[in-house]
Amino acid sequence: MTEPSPTPTPRDPDLANAEIALKRAALQVRERARRTGTALAYVVDGRLKIEHPHNEREEDSTMDLDR
Repeated sequence: MTEPSPTPTPRDPDLANAEIALKRAALQVRERARRTGTALAYVVDGRLKIEHPHNEREEDSTMDLDR
């Protein structure tokens, strides 16, 4: 593991804008899934997560994607 730099490096403005755009897109997808009652699947820490917007529950699948 590398030691953190004593002076922070400036963030690339394009990367900062991309992060903002991805977060905005994720919110839009969740809203569309909620409106249509569609489940939403995504990966967090190598585990498949499934959200069911109509009843606001989230479940872990048994599928481990770290192979």
